[in-house]
Formats: sequence, C-alpha cells, structure tokens
Amino acid sequence: MTDSDWRDLLDEIDAGRVVPVIGSALITVPDEFGIQKPLYTLLAQRLATELGLSEPQTYATTGAAAAAHVLSGRERIPIYRSLRMLLKTIDAQLSASAPDGRYLSPSLSQLARIRGFGLYLGTTPDHHMLTALRAGRPSFDAQRHHVVFHPNEAPAERDLPTAKLRGGDAYLYQLLGDQDAQQCRDFAVWEEDLMEFVCGLLEHADQLKNLFNALKERSLLFLGAPADDWTVRFLLRVVRGERLSSRSRDHIGEYIADDGPELSRSTVLYFDQAVKTTRLVRGNPNDFVAELFSRWQQTFGVEADDRRFLESLPRDMPAGAVFISYANEDLAVALNVARALHAAAVSVWIDRRQLQAGQLYDERLEAAVRLRSSLFIALVSSASESNADRYVHREREWAAQRQGGLTEEFYLPVLVDIASPKDVRLEPQVAMRRHFHNLGDDGLNELARRVGDLHRARGSRT
Repeated sequence: MTDSDWRDLLDEIDAGRVVPVIGSALITVPDEFGIQKPLYTLLAQRLATELGLSEPQTYATTGAAAAAHVLSGRERIPIYRSLRMLLKTIDAQLSASAPDGRYLSPSLSQLARIRGFGLYLGTTPDHHMLTALRAGRPSFDAQRHHVVFHPNEAPAERDLPTAKLRGGDAYLYQLLGDQDAQQCRDFAVWEEDLMEFVCGLLEHADQLKNLFNALKERSLLFLGAPADDWTVRFLLRVVRGERLSSRSRDHIGEYIADDGPELSRSTVLYFDQAVKTTRLVRGNPNDFVAELFSRWQQTFGVEADDRRFLESLPRDMPAGAVFISYANEDLAVALNVARALHAAAVSVWIDRRQLQAGQLYDERLEAAVRLRSSLFIALVSSASESNADRYVHREREWAAQRQGGLTEEFYLPVLVDIASPKDVRLEPQVAMRRHFHNLGDDGLNELARRVGDLHRARGSRT
C-alpha cells in the first residue's frame, strides 16, 4: 500500500467506517523458546493427541485434526470439549507468566487501542480479543459489549444492541461461537461447523438487523485468514446482500491482509479480477497490524486523542459534575477514568491547569470542589504519595472537609499503582475510613458503574 492508500484507510477508520475481522493468525502466543507463534498452530498437535489420532505431529491446524476425527466415524462432541480444555489450560499458563496476570496477544493489543474501531468481529472461540479490549479500551464492558452468535441457541438474543456504534464504545461480536460453554454448546472448528454458522447467519438475518446494518454500512478489514478462504467469500455475500461482482466500484468495500499461501489462487483471482472493490494486501497480517497501529498513532494516536478529549470538556466545571483529582504524572490514568465515566453518561471534569496566576486560581478550584461537584475522585498513586506539598493534596483537603459534613458518599479514593490502602500515607483521614477502589483487573468498569449509580442518585434528588 502506498502512503496515499494508508491515509485513505486511516481516514475511514477514524470516521468509524471500518470493521476488523479477526482471524486465527493474529492470535499469537510464545512457544517454549519465547517466539510468538499462532495459537491454533500450536494447538493442532495437542488437539490431535487429545482426540487419540495417530501421528498427531502431522496436523497443522485444529480444523484438520477435527475433520480427521469426525471422518473416522467418531462423535464430534469431544472436539469441542477437548479444545475448550486446551484453551483454558493455555490461558492459565499465560496468565501465570504475565507480569500483571493478563497476557495480551501483541497484534490484538494494538488493534484494541485503535479507537476508530467501534466493532470487532471475532472468528475464533478464544477470549484473547476480549482480554485485549478490556485492557485497551477503558469503557469496554464485557456484559454489554460482548455478543456471541450461535445458529441454534436463542438467535433473537444475539443481535448487537445498536447499529449506530458511536460514542466511543467498542463491541466484540464473535461470529463463530465461544469457548465458554455457558455462551454456547459448540463453536466452529472444521468445515461443517463453519457451514452451519454461516448458513445460520443467513437464516437469522431478520433477527440480526443491527449487526447486518452495521456491517453493510462499513468496510471490512479481514486480518489473518478468518477460517477457510471460502468462508470469507460466503460471509461477504451474506453480509452485503448482493452479488459482489455487481457492486458499485467507487470505493474499497473490503481489505484482506494475509500471506499469499493462505489464500487460494481462485480467491486471489476472484478478488483481483472480478471484485474490484476488495483490496488484497499480501504479506504477514501481524506486520500489517503493526504498520497500521504505528501509522494510526502518528496520525490519530494517544496524544492527539487525549488532546481532542480534553478539549471536548468544558473549561469551567459544570454544576453536578464529577471532579477527578490527579498528580500530573497520572494524567493518562485520569483520562482513562474520565472516558469510562463519559461513556457511562456521567458529567466529568478534569482541571487542565490552564488558569493563570492572578485569576483567583485557588478560589475557583476550591469552589469547584466544595460547591459544584457531585462526587470527588482522588487518584492515589506513587506520584501523589511522593510529596505532601503537591497541589493535589490541597484539593483533597477541601474535599475531605466537605465529606466530613456529609452522611452520603462524596470522597472516592482510587488506587492506581499502589497495592493496598495500608500503603497510603498522605490521604486525609476521612479518606482512610472509606472504601478504596482499585483500578487493577476490571476495576475501571466497576468504578464507572459505581460512580454512575451515585451520580444518577444525586441527580434524582435535585
């Protein structure tokens, strides 16, 4: 792709008009030598061994092992049971070796941090994309933003909650089932499974209107051979609702980034010659994602995104907003908290330190804390704990004095990089008597829910 091609793709992503389709080649884990390898390549021999197949070392994919098992006349149910067990075993091993107990597949972590994506389509049953979104998108809530399709299990409940996909939320829709038995009893492993799921999408199109409308309005970015390549063609036909070679050719409708060997000659010819609206980008899909993420960061990355978000907040604090108190070093954390609250429809305010000396800085900030805020969040970190003379402690003293005259919750201390409240020394005494939230694991979403409930309760009494 030329620089111009990349700019066009990035502009489409920034406008929310591209949906990445996550294939198995993007889900990589370290082997015994620490080298990143596709998860499902490493699983193939293990699955063949679990299924009792002879010469398990000859199987290159889990689909090939599953097909051999079924074609030998044996029941297919053990396939899903064995693969579930293997996925859970590897997840536990990876979590145990990760510094924070949460392993992130590199390419998936990069994709999750590209905020222009509002919808991700998963084509594998594992939870690696789910984990990446929890880490990379602070407002992502698995209860609301994770949807799994199954053709025979409550399809009416498997639609996206909306087709709009705006407002900063990100959704993960797993097209071909999920490893969690509570989500569905099986998932796509080999060709017959794929056929059942793709035909099920077609049969239940009327019950999946939000999903189909969202996909019809957007370009699809296929990454890493999502299942067999015939599935890509069939899925496109189902989603687009028309003969692909008959479409208007005024813009790119799909991108397919993959190694040449993973795509059959007929597929390459089909897209290159017959379907001019689909662009094939030959090469390693993980390298493509790394390049995409690098260019996204340069154009719309964290600094630019943070600046736009800060500029969207009012300069003066609105009455009833949530005040976030933070040390300068914790600005990125404060922004993550602010975004999560914003996504939960909570009015939030961050002091941008833009008031100049001589403009009654202290008085205006004190009034914001004491009189105008509905709740006060204190981000407690090694930075805020480093010095009792830091300005944040002046804010927190005002908030503590206000909390002392209230029976309801107002002062909400939040641990950032400190393990326990026992390690906190500089917070006011009133804070030490309160429950400390922790941003570890799923703490940000829990905090957003708690603050959202308190904020709405305040509003209902005014």
